[in-house]
Amino acid sequence: MIDLCIVSYNTQMDLNRLLTTLNARDLTNAPYTLYIQDNGSEDGSAQYVSRLMEIHDDHDEFPSLGGVWLKDNVGYAAAANHLATHGSGDIIGILNSDVWLKPSDVLSIQAAFDQDSGMHIMGPKQRDDEGRITHAGIIGTLAAPAHRG
Repeated sequence: MIDLCIVSYNTQMDLNRLLTTLNARDLTNAPYTLYIQDNGSEDGSAQYVSRLMEIHDDHDEFPSLGGVWLKDNVGYAAAANHLATHGSGDIIGILNSDVWLKPSDVLSIQAAFDQDSGMHIMGPKQRDDEGRITHAGIIGTLAAPAHRG
């Protein structure tokens, strides 16, 4: 099981796309648990996240949702750390809300960790809407870091 910790700040459209891509509402046996924190958004994101919380609490129509928090803007790292403390998965995914994942992607991540016990961290290749890589991590040393991709 993977804990997907999503930090949102003024990204309602992106968060909606991420959750739609994951098909979270249709899954009854999700390979992940979602934890979402909104950091004081002013674009309707907080209201959107509140609605997700109501759907989960009142109707249990969102079985993969483990928790939602509405907070002031405490910064990305503090929000990610807060979310990570609530899960119990063997793998923690720290995500911006502008990521796109399908359930099969989550299963692939799980498989990669299962196949290599020496792997402890993984980062994404970032792509634009046309599939072009825009960022693929930073390699090199602290003295000479270099962008990959």
